[in-house]
Amino acid sequence: MMANVIGLDFGNCYSFPCFISEIDLSKGRIGGIVHDLLPNGRNDGIPSVFFYSNKVQLNQNSKPLPWCCEDAVRTAAKPQKNRVRTLKRHLGEKLVLDDRTFTYDEAITQVIQHCIRSANKVLKAGYLTETNLVSIAYPATYTNAQKTRLIELVEKATLENGEHLKVFGTIAEPAAAALDYLAEFAKSSAETTVLTYDLGGGTFDLGLVAAYPKGRQNASGHTYYYDIINTDGINDLGGTEFDEVMYQILLKKFGAVRKLSQGEKNILKTLSESTKIELSNNQEVYPEIYNGRV
Repeated sequence: MMANVIGLDFGNCYSFPCFISEIDLSKGRIGGIVHDLLPNGRNDGIPSVFFYSNKVQLNQNSKPLPWCCEDAVRTAAKPQKNRVRTLKRHLGEKLVLDDRTFTYDEAITQVIQHCIRSANKVLKAGYLTETNLVSIAYPATYTNAQKTRLIELVEKATLENGEHLKVFGTIAEPAAAALDYLAEFAKSSAETTVLTYDLGGGTFDLGLVAAYPKGRQNASGHTYYYDIINTDGINDLGGTEFDEVMYQILLKKFGAVRKLSQGEKNILKTLSESTKIELSNNQEVYPEIYNGRV
């Protein structure tokens, strides 16, 4: 039996969908062929961002509605403080934007729905098929209740024809990293213990994973592919915090030269992230801001 499945790495800052084709369910859930499903121009991922402002609407005749993903980061999505990220950190919590109350849960569903609908457009154009099956990764620090809730939020989302998404499988993020490492880099099908860390946009996850690329069977005959021996992590540490530290450093340096306008401070926020990224590959970076532009 073959199944077409969209794999989704739902991140705190960016999300990455892919298409897993030619999975033989009779042989388990490992294998198949992976195809990237990012829309054109989004090689860095789909922004996992939720936005609402009672002063912004899509057109003059519409009421203000929440935006997500690409729409939530375009120029018209102002004020920038109403752009909400790190959604996975706040499962079950409330969110207030311009005196309107949302829940992070509905924001998560809206972002995931957009990602899967967008992925299906690429899938249909390139491979003449669509699917409502989703495989999703979750933070290793999630409790069983949080994992169950994330599945529920995914399955509240729909395709454009109204069909609800169905979670085909889940995997802890460190386990996904371990299996990917074995498949892509180690080129090994041997059972291996791997220590992984994932410093993402919003969380830091550490996992000691025993990976079984060929699968093992338990007493009931179910095939499984990994055991998480131990996990640890920091739920409120990620790229967002590094961006803020960089912003404060740049704000102090530029602010010592002259007083910055609010517009320049907003630009400095963007410059902080790009500076952080450049420092991943360079010992020194020289950020510049002039005439209100980077």
